[in-house]
Amino acid sequence: MTLIFFIPAIIAGFIKVILFLTTESKKASNWVEAKSNQLLEKLPSVMTDEDYFKHGNNFLELGRNELALELYTKAIALNPLAEYYKTRAKVKVLEFDDIGALADYTKAIKMNPTDYEAY
Repeated sequence: MTLIFFIPAIIAGFIKVILFLTTESKKASNWVEAKSNQLLEKLPSVMTDEDYFKHGNNFLELGRNELALELYTKAIALNPLAEYYKTRAKVKVLEFDDIGALADYTKAIKMNPTDYEAY
């Protein structure tokens, strides 16, 4: 019988937790967006394959997979290294592009068959 008196307090507590988590999620999302914009502004106008790869890694760390893929693709266009294909394949797996990932892993293995991470 006394449990009925606690139900409104329990519900209010759940609502506070949900509102807190929603607010924190928005803050994190805004931070990622701001950091991504900062990185985009700092991209030099002329970049080497290593620059594209390094900046791709930065965007990957922020969870901006689409930008990372774009930069890895540009790095590969300039200098098709096994490491670049392997890294791009990892991102394609995250993006559920299994066929694209398999193609990139295959290229990486052909270029460097001793790299166990590509298997």
